[in-house]
Amino acid sequence: MRWMGLFLCVVGLAQSRPELLTWQSRYPQRMTMSEAGKRAEHAFTRAAFSNIVTTDQGRVTANTGNLDAVIFCHEGTHGVMFDLALTASHAHLEEAKRTLNYLSDLLDTQASDSTGRPVGQKLWTDRSRYQPFERILVYFEEIPEFGGHAWITVVPASARPGDYQQWFQTEGKTRGQFEFRGLDVGTYEVRLHSKSGDREVRLRHAFAVGGSAAVTPETPRVLDSGIVVRTEKQVYTVNEQIAVTFQGLPADTDDEWITVVPYDAAAGAYKQWFYTNQKKSGTLDFHGLPAGEYEVRYYRSFDDKQTRAAYRFTVRAN
Repeated sequence: MRWMGLFLCVVGLAQSRPELLTWQSRYPQRMTMSEAGKRAEHAFTRAAFSNIVTTDQGRVTANTGNLDAVIFCHEGTHGVMFDLALTASHAHLEEAKRTLNYLSDLLDTQASDSTGRPVGQKLWTDRSRYQPFERILVYFEEIPEFGGHAWITVVPASARPGDYQQWFQTEGKTRGQFEFRGLDVGTYEVRLHSKSGDREVRLRHAFAVGGSAAVTPETPRVLDSGIVVRTEKQVYTVNEQIAVTFQGLPADTDDEWITVVPYDAAAGAYKQWFYTNQKKSGTLDFHGLPAGEYEVRYYRSFDDKQTRAAYRFTVRAN
């Protein structure tokens, strides 16, 4: 009995010892430090934290009954970045993991400007991942009027162009927002069409519903402001042709180029590649690939070793 009591005491101490979880943002945010602090406060508020305190050193602290957290805002080369640390007892570790995942989505969903609008995007959602059946806010700005007949729908990412489920007409507005009903676990797209019966997707934006059960959609990594490259789909099958779209290019030299390489390839590496021919926007068709994780990358010149914009995608076996 004495040994059993000691064992239970040790287990109790192990379970009460604080666990530390950390996370660092991937996408630089184009905003001031003051605006970054407000985003951190907003994230804590959305996650039901209390006792939110902000210091002038870019440090925001908060807590719940079970969790303590701090967000550090700091200026990087291309914008503001966030570091998040969260502590909890072993008994509340799963809650801490879910909360860390939720906060990271709120802080780092897009490469954005100070208003939260994703850089280079005209159609977007307020988050990249939602809980099942949580309402979805869709924003649009600077879209064509299309004679007042344009409409926006949310559909599974695998849906054919022109398919629709929930939808709203823009009624000639070039900016605004719509609230869509929540959805079951899965990967989805917001799509803009020009008129009824339109089978061409004019603009699209991917997002996911669910935690680890859902595929988290990638967002373009934007290092040079306003430049975006991405594939038309996030997941392709083996040897399926890959369409890459680009927009916002400077188009001021004749040796800007785009390549598709394995995701972990070094900066400047290339396989299939095309010059953009001094176009600011357009589409390039790449040959299909074996199964794996890949990235589309844009470079200003052939001697450029810094990736200026990138987008990750997946090729899966049939």
